[in-house]
Amino acid sequence: MEQVDALLGVLEEETRACEALARVLGAEQAALITLRPQAILSALAERRGLERELVRLAARRQELVREAAAGSGAATAYVTALLPRLPAARRACLGAGLGALRRALLVARGLERQNARLAALCLDAVSECLRALGTRVPGVRYGADATLTPTSTRRATHARSGQQTDARRDRATREDEPAGSAARPTLR
Repeated sequence: MEQVDALLGVLEEETRACEALARVLGAEQAALITLRPQAILSALAERRGLERELVRLAARRQELVREAAAGSGAATAYVTALLPRLPAARRACLGAGLGALRRALLVARGLERQNARLAALCLDAVSECLRALGTRVPGVRYGADATLTPTSTRRATHARSGQQTDARRDRATREDEPAGSAARPTLR
């Protein structure tokens, strides 16, 4: 019966971890919707930690179920298979703990699916914007930092060295370039 008491404790811990995961997934969803990259990364880091904790707790639960089942002459790692072998009072407590865990898992899994769909839609929208930009502005390229920079090496060199360019310098740069090689913006 010690294993059953310990099992109840682990089920409660798993339920609390799932509820915390649901809160983090909610924050992740809000960050995805409001396009806050730092908040998304923070939520992902917290999510990974909670997922590791849940894996550890699940392994502990299975170990306790095996021990409790072995004490009653069975061999199983599943709480549901253990329930019929327990006295009614213990069965009710364990069933309630298992039900709470299942409800918390359903909420977390639902949020995970929503966030996955939302992230996929965000990526599709960005890809569509880049395709549209590519058809409207010839010569534009996308890079990881997503800044608009000129393709002219002369103008880019001035910009990188921190020199201020005024209208006269810009006109001079354009006049120095061969025809047809006008500086085109590049999204990098």
